[in-house]
Amino acid sequence: MKSLIIIISLLIFTAGLQITGISFEIPNADAAGNITSDILSTIEINEFGAVVINYNIILKNSGTTDEALNDGVILHLPLEYKENINAYRVNSSSTIQEISFSTKANNTILKVNTGNNFRVSPNNNEFINIELILVNIVTPLEREGLYYANVPFITTSNVHIDEHKLILRAPNSAPFYNISDYSLKGDSSFSRNQLSYYEVAETRVLNITEADYREEKFLVLVNPGVKAFSLLQVNSFTREIYISEDGEVMIKEKIDISNLDSGMEMLLLTLDLIGDERDEFNVPVIRNITTVTDREPAIMDTQQIILENPPANRLNLKKLSRHSLDKGNSMIIQYEYRLDEQFIHIGTNSITANIPTKPTLKTIANEYKIIIIESNSFSISSDSPFELKLDAQNQLENTNITITYVPGIAWASNESLPIGSVIFILATLGMMTKIERKEEQNDEVGDDDIVVKMRELAVLYSEEISLLKNIMERLEKWNKEEVKKTQIENVKNEIKTIRTRNTGKISILRNEVVELKPSQKELFNNLNRDEQSLERDILQMIQLYEQYRLNRINSQDMESKLSEYKSNVLKKINDIIALIQSNVDSLKQN
Repeated sequence: MKSLIIIISLLIFTAGLQITGISFEIPNADAAGNITSDILSTIEINEFGAVVINYNIILKNSGTTDEALNDGVILHLPLEYKENINAYRVNSSSTIQEISFSTKANNTILKVNTGNNFRVSPNNNEFINIELILVNIVTPLEREGLYYANVPFITTSNVHIDEHKLILRAPNSAPFYNISDYSLKGDSSFSRNQLSYYEVAETRVLNITEADYREEKFLVLVNPGVKAFSLLQVNSFTREIYISEDGEVMIKEKIDISNLDSGMEMLLLTLDLIGDERDEFNVPVIRNITTVTDREPAIMDTQQIILENPPANRLNLKKLSRHSLDKGNSMIIQYEYRLDEQFIHIGTNSITANIPTKPTLKTIANEYKIIIIESNSFSISSDSPFELKLDAQNQLENTNITITYVPGIAWASNESLPIGSVIFILATLGMMTKIERKEEQNDEVGDDDIVVKMRELAVLYSEEISLLKNIMERLEKWNKEEVKKTQIENVKNEIKTIRTRNTGKISILRNEVVELKPSQKELFNNLNRDEQSLERDILQMIQLYEQYRLNRINSQDMESKLSEYKSNVLKKINDIIALIQSNVDSLKQN
């Protein structure tokens, strides 16, 4: 009887709420079961007026069996974020289906849809990492140089949070204005530190439920002595990749920026470069090309420019344009620098460079392009298009563009070879790509002419072998669990391109060599046979990934066959190189 009275009372109470227009949701107590979380969130107002938020979520299971997180993970954010999230990135220890944004009451709801396969084990934590960029959140106040952004000071979730740690960051060009010892609940802490070129405030709060959600105004005050903070709009960003005459990978960047009317005068622009070129005093440098302002001609003479305040690496705009960038004005800057050696791999017969796509300015550009410049002196190949446009999401993903290059005949016949360059050492010790020029040695046409033609052929064969070997090395780095059909087809097309790119040149040179020395026909037949066998083995390696993707081969058998094909490929490469080199040496001796 008592239970019946309680049930009737609840029904009457619910009906009363509905009559008065009040609605509520009965929480699902088993939505996350024994799953709880620890969250580390970092919120930064950077020097371009963008708000960068990073959530690192650790999911734990206090139970005794695996549990699924079918309802996904929800984070509560300020309401105005819904229309101002310009880009986001998410990755996790397990497969994430998608991320979505909606609004409810006074919050933006960020939901990570985990799907049915996302499970948390009692002895194995899972993680989810989310990054957001918002470029229209920082707002000026009446006092000049004072700006604020509304931020989730205590983030809440549908999963119980055991510990929430928040890190707030502000640059020294616009330090904290209102940060103090906040009044926090229960067992919590607050601290503040001054670092070299930014400030950090940290809070730690335990045992958070949805009712603990809290927003705060994050205020910064521009430091008039630094002039490195404003509200910027990046109209366009272009990164060009080219190979210099001495074989170095060079990065040329062009940035079109506008300083908004609500911004401040900027003298220094922070650059996060993908290279680390330094002068004799170990100071980061770039070289200017041209700079265009809307007020007077740019400085045209190429010069080396030191970046200030390392590791912030700020560019003094006056060294490029004679002016700072005032609010309401625009500027186009261009400069170049050498790619950092950590992104370059020197192989036996080729050089591979992995160029990050990450932005130089930590904000979102309206237009973002990466262009690979073709060269007369080097043969360049890449899986990526030679002109790539990145939308907002892709700008934040920070993937790599891989290029492979080898010397071409134009470089090998250059009279002033750069003796100190890595590509020269590679070419000299590897495939002898330097062509002996007849006019320099005053030799008559004859056997020496055959040697010259064979060396030209050696360059072309070297290029093909190097590119095929590079494909094999890339295959080894593939994660077989994530390989896609388009990825496989792209590599097959690349092999086809490699096979046909120099067919005409090779055919002409081979005919000329055979005409001068018919006995060389047997050599070419052997080379042709070995090349076809080499290409076949690499295609078989690619086919293994396709079979695994379609569940037609198990992991153990796949790894065994990959190892076998790799061994065959390396042996055939060595055989081809040895055959070409011994033939050239034999011709020279004769």
